[in-house]
Amino acid sequence: TNNSNSNNNNESNQNETVQSPTLSHKWLLSLQTTITRRHEPVLDEINRARAKLVQTIQHSRYQQLVAAQALIFVDDDDQKRSSTADSHKTPASNFTFRQRLSSLLNLCSAFLFLVNYYVVAPTVGDYAVAVGSNESMVGIIIGMMSNAALIATVLYGWWSNFSYLPALACAGVCMVVGNTLYALALHFQSIHMILLGRFFCGFGSARAVNRRYIADSFSNADRTAASADFVSAGALGMAAGPAIAFCLGHVHFPDDNTFWTIYTAPGWIMTGLWCIFLVLLLSFFQEPDRSHLYEEEQIEDTDSNNKADAGDEEQIATSSMTELTTVTESLSETAP
Repeated sequence: TNNSNSNNNNESNQNETVQSPTLSHKWLLSLQTTITRRHEPVLDEINRARAKLVQTIQHSRYQQLVAAQALIFVDDDDQKRSSTADSHKTPASNFTFRQRLSSLLNLCSAFLFLVNYYVVAPTVGDYAVAVGSNESMVGIIIGMMSNAALIATVLYGWWSNFSYLPALACAGVCMVVGNTLYALALHFQSIHMILLGRFFCGFGSARAVNRRYIADSFSNADRTAASADFVSAGALGMAAGPAIAFCLGHVHFPDDNTFWTIYTAPGWIMTGLWCIFLVLLLSFFQEPDRSHLYEEEQIEDTDSNNKADAGDEEQIATSSMTELTTVTESLSETAP
């Protein structure tokens, strides 16, 4: 009996080993069919995302390799909306001279703001002591610019819905006023002028306008490169500010002059740079074409008005039918 049971077990094991290649072969065939099928939804999404990324960044083989391997899934509705909005925008390769210069001025605004933020950092402590205060005011002096930038971001975000040139010009004027007050504080021995000057410099933060300009001026295919340029301009400004302060530390300043010292020089230098920026901005900046946005808003307003009129007509018709029904019932009750 034991021998017969062992023989049966051996036969069953042999049958399983014979059947296992068949099952694995079927599984491989099904996997191959799934992968090589022409209309695989997952592979189609990968190919569409890959094509979009390759179209966005075509200047580097490394970026093309990353784009080919990125598993980014994009909604078809988003693609349709972006393509519809980009139909009104000029490709960056076809920009005119004024459009290119306007884009450069937009980047210069972001660059100069961050230069202005960091250029005073190495000397602001000694400056506070020189005007009769103490080094504990350093955090407040630097923080004044950030606090004002919070208010300016909301203001410029609303302003950019209508125009860019006045918003950027206002930011530049605030920077000129703020840096002038900062530079004159040593002559008047006033810590309040330093605080007020840095507060005005905070209103020169037009980074919300800079981002909005990129979104409205560049198509979806060019927006990645434009955003990278914006980030690079900001990083360059953060590096250039302390570098300018370091260079000023090796300059000899007269001892009897309260207007041009190592403490006030950053304010005067930034005032000059912002004045040059304002002249170029007012001379060459060109507003991007946003007429299609207003047309879409008019279409939406027209549709909403039509819906409202249709609703009013329906309400009038309903009230008329109600009155007619009431009159009919009253007549039927008074009839003999």
